[in-house]
Amino acid sequence: MAAGHLIHHRMKPTTQSTDTSRTSLHNQGDDNNGGKKSNIGADILDAIFVAWSYTIQFAGFALTIGLVLNLCGYAYSFDFKHGLEIDTLVNRRKEVQFQREIIRTTSKAQDTVKAVEDLPSFLP
Repeated sequence: MAAGHLIHHRMKPTTQSTDTSRTSLHNQGDDNNGGKKSNIGADILDAIFVAWSYTIQFAGFALTIGLVLNLCGYAYSFDFKHGLEIDTLVNRRKEVQFQREIIRTTSKAQDTVKAVEDLPSFLP
């Protein structure tokens, strides 16, 4: 039994750190946060991680709601001018087609005006 105790004693580390300033700073805590050591870098990373987590969860929720709306025959659009608009797929397709036609017609009219302006004038 003495041999087992002797082996156990030899396995313990024999050197100890002489740097007392490091251990005393490591053991000191902040009284404002319950004695925990304050680490601003870790706090910033935690805040970024939490914000990113909420962002991903919100995006997943929005995509899921969009998929459910589409499966039920509805479409949605969002912009800062009109906010969130939910309408049937048929009405939304007509609205998008109408907006595209307006843009196409407007661009043709502007091209026509530029072509007329570029023609040489025969009047003095």
